[in-house]
Amino acid sequence: MFDITFTAETTDKPMRHRPPPFLFLSGNGRPPSLLGRMLASVAAVGIFVLAFTVSIFVLAGALAVGAIAWGWLMWKTRVLRRDLRAQMEAAQRGEAREITVIEGEVIREESRRR
Repeated sequence: MFDITFTAETTDKPMRHRPPPFLFLSGNGRPPSLLGRMLASVAAVGIFVLAFTVSIFVLAGALAVGAIAWGWLMWKTRVLRRDLRAQMEAAQRGEAREITVIEGEVIREESRRR
């Protein structure tokens, strides 16, 4: 049941070493039976399968939300993308834009009269 060993310092007093408590599933100090180990294994596999199933559903939900968000963004920006595409094609053809740019400075002097 317990290993009795003697220390190197004194051989008079036996020192009892208990195995770590995590090796025993039952509370009475005996190792678990074959049935107990099999039930623990089945429970561990069941918990693993359940966790894997939940993670698959969470991943599928996240992918669905991402696809919906991508579709919404594409729908809302379709006019902007069409206009940008037309501007790029016009720039490649070398067409002049109808924008007048006046460069210069504005100097403004305010007289402070009171």
